[in-house]
Amino acid sequence: MPIVPGPVRPIGVRPPSRARAFVLTFARGESPTPVTRHVLLTCDPPKGTHLDPVGACGALVSAKGDPGSLAPLSGVVCTMRYDPVTVTATGTWDGRFVRFVRTYGSGCSLYAATGAVFSFGERSPR
Repeated sequence: MPIVPGPVRPIGVRPPSRARAFVLTFARGESPTPVTRHVLLTCDPPKGTHLDPVGACGALVSAKGDPGSLAPLSGVVCTMRYDPVTVTATGTWDGRFVRFVRTYGSGCSLYAATGAVFSFGERSPR
C-alpha cells in the first residue's frame, strides 16, 4: 500500500505576540566568536540563566527592547586601556526580531554603556 501524505493542519498553538526573550553572548576581542559566556534572558516575567534578570529586563523595558538604546550608567569611570569585548543579543521583543552586535573598548566601558543587561560577562565593575 503506498504512503500518501496527509493534509498539514495547524497545531493550534501560537507563540505569544508579546514574547520578550534574548540569548545574550559575551566574547573577548573584536569578534563575537568564540563566545566566552552566554545566557538566556526572558522578560515578562523576568527569568532565565541571567544573573540579574530583573535589572536586565528593567533596562530593556526602558529601551523598548533595543540594546542599542540602553541608557548609560552615570558615575562609572573607566580607564582608557583597550581590551575589547564583543556582545550580542538575539531574540524577540513584542513580536519584533532583534539582532544586536557591538564591540566595546573594555569590560568596564561595556558595563558603563549597558548596565545589568550584559553584566554576566567579564568586566571591570564600578
